Amino acid sequence: MLDVIWLSVDPEIPARSYWDQTLLSELLKDCNHWEVSEIPNYVTEAIVIIPGAYQGKHIHKINQELSKLYKCKVIITSDEENNFPIDELLGDVEVYATYYNPKYKREIKWLPLGPAKIDYQDYVEKDLDWFFAGQVNHKSRRELVSELENITGGLLIKTDGFAQGLPQDEYLSLMNRAKSVPAPRGNISPDSFRFYEALEHGAIPIPEDRRYWTHLFDMPVPSVGNWEEIALEIHQAQDIKERNKVFAWWQREKFNIKTDLIGRDDITVVIPVSPIKSHPSTEIIDETIKSIRYQLPNAPIIVTFDGVRDESKHRDPDYQEFIARFLLKYNNQNIYPVIFKEHTHQVGMMREVLKDCSEYIIYVEQDTPFTEDYIDWQGCKESIGKKVNLIRFHFEAFIPEPHEYLMMGEMKATPVPLIRTKQYSQRPHITTRQFYEKILSNFSDNAKSFIEDKMHSVAQQFPNEYRLAIYNPEGSMKRSYHTDGRAGEDKLDETQVF
Repeated sequence: MLDVIWLSVDPEIPARSYWDQTLLSELLKDCNHWEVSEIPNYVTEAIVIIPGAYQGKHIHKINQELSKLYKCKVIITSDEENNFPIDELLGDVEVYATYYNPKYKREIKWLPLGPAKIDYQDYVEKDLDWFFAGQVNHKSRRELVSELENITGGLLIKTDGFAQGLPQDEYLSLMNRAKSVPAPRGNISPDSFRFYEALEHGAIPIPEDRRYWTHLFDMPVPSVGNWEEIALEIHQAQDIKERNKVFAWWQREKFNIKTDLIGRDDITVVIPVSPIKSHPSTEIIDETIKSIRYQLPNAPIIVTFDGVRDESKHRDPDYQEFIARFLLKYNNQNIYPVIFKEHTHQVGMMREVLKDCSEYIIYVEQDTPFTEDYIDWQGCKESIGKKVNLIRFHFEAFIPEPHEYLMMGEMKATPVPLIRTKQYSQRPHITTRQFYEKILSNFSDNAKSFIEDKMHSVAQQFPNEYRLAIYNPEGSMKRSYHTDGRAGEDKLDETQVF
């Protein structure tokens, strides 16, 4: 497990607890954390986080401490005025920092400020078109307030000073009810906690100038040239699809920052989602994710939300609310959500996210949870690539008699017991990214279909090329089950394009 060192070489200056370190604490919560004034000699590789505003004069001592490490990434936080001499950091270190400033010469990966508090709230109806609570202490904010006072449907609260307004929990509860949040610049930097607190609650922040943000990320967030344009942006934020798109983007952005800092797990779980009868309830996918977390507590999960086909347009309002509920519930839960604007089906969605997957892929449809029975994941990974390419986890305790003709015998000389099969099924399975490329090569460029509906015949025709297997431990082989999300509805097979 990676070490994270919160470093303050001045014992009188805290290394941690600054508001702009909240996001880093969340993204790195699974690492080993140290708060020190000297880096222990036995630590050889680490992420070192330094509150920069208070330690610039100690740069020589900081360089001495960093030189103890064979490999490190340095993150400079808490320095809105950019006082820390980043260019004087020595050695072959990767440097990250908050509060973008173009004055530095060395290469820096700029990080978002993040929210002041990671807040977990239940889903509520967003009954505020807009919400702004804050100081009115400079020209830009006075112009904003002047516009907001003429826009109905929102809530304006003027405060006496920074952090002197509403209690934080009440402030964040109001943020959770908002569809949009005007985000004027801070006193020094355009960055602000408000911008990210809006994102954390599924609201769309509206900054006044997007030029600053382009140095941090490519964002789908609107902005205004002046506050006279705010009414139009507030109106556009009423669209739940726009809010879902922005919320999903923010969660992917955090996921990518975490991956850049600590690396990628060797397993990625992929869950495809489409509109079903039970939406907007998240109950069915909740059960599936709970089962995945029981089996693989730390694996990243990519959830692909398909676009709505014409035949299912009546489900769109419930589906969009389902997505909004899901995004709030699983924010900061190692989930990578991808929303497709158009109906793309399993083949198209998998093609799009394959580049974001790890070496090993576990594919689990939204209504096919794992059981709580033991699965030897390491043994499965070791088995793949030797004599099999894909291992499926069966939904019954034995092979049903009608399927026996598709079985090709037990395999004992593999790290886990398996049954060879020429039966392809999209039920939960583990394979590799490379093998999924091979699977998807069987479909046309414009394919919109279930993967199984073509692959079952391909696998039967070329069993020795595809080398499929079923996990076959002693006793019951059942390792998954079905919660029937479609609930008997037509699969619309006639609309599929292979």
